[in-house]
Amino acid sequence: MVSLVLGLTSSGVQASVFSLRGSGRLVSRLREVGAEVWPLQVTSVSSAIFSMPFVLREMRRFKPDIVQGWMYHGNLVATVAALACDGCLLWGIRQSLGAQERERATTNRLIRFGAQLSTRPGRIIYNSHRARTEHESIGYAPSKGIVIANGFDTDALRPDATGRARLRQRMQLSEDTILIGHIARYHPVKDHATFLEAASALSNRGLRVHFLMAGRGVNATNEALTSEIERLGLTKLVTLHGEASDVSLILTGLDVLCVSSRSEAFPNVIGEAMSCGIPCVTTDVGDAAQVVCGIGQVVQPGKPGLLADALGTVAQLGPEERARMGLAARRRVVERYSLRSMIDQYIRLYGGMLRPH
Repeated sequence: MVSLVLGLTSSGVQASVFSLRGSGRLVSRLREVGAEVWPLQVTSVSSAIFSMPFVLREMRRFKPDIVQGWMYHGNLVATVAALACDGCLLWGIRQSLGAQERERATTNRLIRFGAQLSTRPGRIIYNSHRARTEHESIGYAPSKGIVIANGFDTDALRPDATGRARLRQRMQLSEDTILIGHIARYHPVKDHATFLEAASALSNRGLRVHFLMAGRGVNATNEALTSEIERLGLTKLVTLHGEASDVSLILTGLDVLCVSSRSEAFPNVIGEAMSCGIPCVTTDVGDAAQVVCGIGQVVQPGKPGLLADALGTVAQLGPEERARMGLAARRRVVERYSLRSMIDQYIRLYGGMLRPH
């Protein structure tokens, strides 16, 4: 969303954002790119209701041409907010439904309620074909759905010949150690447990490997995570990085990126890694297989043995062959998933939805 707002503002489109959760790193980034941001501090149903008079007042003042929701809670707020202006309502959905049982009960109710409201927006923008198919299977209006895939800044996310050396030096790893990365917030749907099981199996095959895990909640204070690492005997083989302010600094230093999720729509980190020239091993979630498209490895979710085999296949390749795979991955992102292409699709959609004055 930050990338989209930046692209819109650079194209002469004024964008303002209601942040339901409140202030944080992304709010700061939005303000840096020139967007007006209102942090709402919504933490409960009552706080959401309390914030709506302010939202409606600002909507009447701002009078936007387009009201764009972003995920289920944002879509609901956008639907109410659009009542205060003559703007065209659009929804954004950026996840598949493969792990609904792991969502909060209130979120699952909201997903179902969204199906009943889904004829109200002019369009429902999904970021993957699988997300669209799954939502329409539970009642979301098929006539409203379109797919705009995630886009990546391939100028900023690019191979860096010194990145691998810098990260390796910082981590005190030998040149011949294969560094496998896992970058995901700590959440059941990301299935860190399966990744660690696969890491354990791979480490027992005689390969010189090390595992770097990064993401919100992925740090030494996470007792559940550190206990599992200790149980599997991986304490010396796993480095916990925590949340990364600049993911590219990690990605360019990896030999392989792994995604072990049980459910996704379009895993951003795959596009980011491929743009940096890093081969990927991923579970078959969302549109991941379509993005990787034969460049890398795709396995069934929740199968640590299969994931270990796939990681081993890439890890055992020579440096030159991994580099060739990485360059092919980057070419695919440049050709199919550039940030400019994504922004242009949104701008064309917005322009087509505007009502004549």
